[in-house]
Amino acid sequence: MVIGEALVDIIVRPGRGDDEYPGGSPANVALGLGRLERSVRLLTALGDDDRGRRVRGWLGDSDVEVDAHPLARTATARATLAADGSAQYDFDLVWDIASLSIDDAPRVVHIGSLSALREPGAGRVRELIDGLGDDIVVTYDPNIRPSLIPPREESRALVEDWVRRSTLVKVSDEDLAWLYPAEPAREVAERWAGLGPESVVLTRGGEGVEVFGLGDRVREYPAPRVEVSDTVGAGDSLMAALVDATLSASPAAWDLDEVAERALRIAAITVSRPGADPPTRSELDH
Repeated sequence: MVIGEALVDIIVRPGRGDDEYPGGSPANVALGLGRLERSVRLLTALGDDDRGRRVRGWLGDSDVEVDAHPLARTATARATLAADGSAQYDFDLVWDIASLSIDDAPRVVHIGSLSALREPGAGRVRELIDGLGDDIVVTYDPNIRPSLIPPREESRALVEDWVRRSTLVKVSDEDLAWLYPAEPAREVAERWAGLGPESVVLTRGGEGVEVFGLGDRVREYPAPRVEVSDTVGAGDSLMAALVDATLSASPAAWDLDEVAERALRIAAITVSRPGADPPTRSELDH
């Protein structure tokens, strides 16, 4: 199960016009899991409008079950791309899942981005997770959006609470730079690994990832070199690969080389094409 926002990304390429793609960090993770042939349900919020129907269809095409709280309109994220493919975001978003519940406890729940920090929905997310008991496996990606979440100190405390609840955490160096502007990302990731997760995966964009918490050593893995179309959904596709691995084995039991290299390959394929478009299992097998 994935809990979090689904929206439409409006991709602005200066001089080339705008394109719209379904997205949202947790929705992208759910999509990635569906394409990896995992049974996945997304708890989210959508409007009964053309964009909402497009999001449902996009997820449904990858066999993602969608359970959505009704909104007046579907959220949007306007992403303006720089020459290197990186994106700056402007959001129109309401996050509320008051009408949703969890009847059958899943094996793994992924929480991500605004869903864990933006009210009124964030409180409901905590209630739902608390109701599942201590045995549930939680994976978490802060995926910070500063303009849409509480001030830094409040957000930092909320994020650290989710880190303590989680078995697996993925976080970018950009997220940590905002949360802890005076501390090196590696030091924060090492500290987070001591808060309870079996593994903390620190992503460094095109440089690759560092993995903390599995023994005393920090493992580093470089990213494959590819021609970047844009970076939309890159971290989410990598997160989906990590959740997929968690469904097969606890992070403490991973073949880390295999898991990291596969996750980086999935992210590389995603950035090589427009929008959040992660590969299918059959693409990876050929």
